[in-house]
Amino acid sequence: MGIEQWLAFVSASLIFFLIPGPDVILIAGWSARKGFRMGFEAAMGTILGLVIHTIATSMGLAALLTASTNAFTIVKWAGSIYLICLGISKLRNRDHLKQETVQNQQKNHRPFLQALCTNLCNPKVILFFVAFLPHFIDSTANAQVQLFVLGLSYAVVSFVFYLTLVAIMAKAGESLGKNQTVQQLSRWLSGTIMIGFGVSLAAMASHS
Repeated sequence: MGIEQWLAFVSASLIFFLIPGPDVILIAGWSARKGFRMGFEAAMGTILGLVIHTIATSMGLAALLTASTNAFTIVKWAGSIYLICLGISKLRNRDHLKQETVQNQQKNHRPFLQALCTNLCNPKVILFFVAFLPHFIDSTANAQVQLFVLGLSYAVVSFVFYLTLVAIMAKAGESLGKNQTVQQLSRWLSGTIMIGFGVSLAAMASHS
């Protein structure tokens, strides 16, 4: 894989950031409601998920998963159920976390784990790694190494994007955070979108 192919991959990857998915919604929501630290934890959970996907893809595990109709359908349903439950929990949330101390929030690592599970349970991310990355590898070189490099490159680009998103949304949250109506609207919006993503995955699973 030459530098031209790598640059083409990075440039093409940027297009995917123009289409917000569950990862973006989750990170933006934590950042706006709870500030930079919680948003950063969510971002790191997503990045770890991408690294895991990278390792699985380079080892051929992701391809095996997508090749198995039953296994991939299970992943789709698991992702759908998780996103719907996550969305419902946001809609039902009464902001009881305000009563928790910062130490308890850090100990629970809720943003990190939520983001990690959301990323790992999203079959569209698996398809991205399996179907998109191979287009940019050199058939004459080691495919595993190239897939690993491309996956890590995408994780690094994602980190820069998510860090920028966290900073922007945390700043916006500071300005609007004291407005209870805005907080409730933000929670309702993020919860509804999560449920929508879950329903779309359920539709994918039911037609597979």
